[in-house]
Amino acid sequence: MDQMARMGLVEKIPLWRTRGARVYYRHRSSLASILLRLDEEYGEGQALPSSSEIFSYLGLELQFFLGELLAEHKGLKRAYTILPGGRGDIDIVLMRKRRPVIAYEVKAGAISVKEAKEIVEKIKEYGVPKVGLVSLAERPPEVAEETLGPEDVVRVAKDLASRKKRTSSTLGSPPE
Repeated sequence: MDQMARMGLVEKIPLWRTRGARVYYRHRSSLASILLRLDEEYGEGQALPSSSEIFSYLGLELQFFLGELLAEHKGLKRAYTILPGGRGDIDIVLMRKRRPVIAYEVKAGAISVKEAKEIVEKIKEYGVPKVGLVSLAERPPEVAEETLGPEDVVRVAKDLASRKKRTSSTLGSPPE
């Protein structure tokens, strides 16, 4: 897997506070990742995946995409956490050296105030100093240190793109 990561085929994402494992490997292509998961689950069988299973895989790819975007935007290293005892995961953990700076929960839909408070409490229990909420449906409730709605995500992506464009033009590279 390390050789595939060096070739750029898979991405090696560090795991933070996850028992037994140090890294999580994922295919660099979100589409290929989803197709490989579906093939692994259903192979040549007659059963077809439910739409909820497909949306679950899309949600995982969404959180990895947003984690990469936010890490690059903030100049931090991205990690992922699988919580013990079947308590789920922390979608995005941004680290400086080996310490968490902020962790995010990502939702494609809306986040209620009650759900937002529970998320903040759960993440803080793991010693993360700041919590962020990201919703692609609407701006999340203001119960965390950082909240990002769909317009904010677009703004971050545009800021990062213009920063990259300026850097490449400064270096004399042709624009992408």
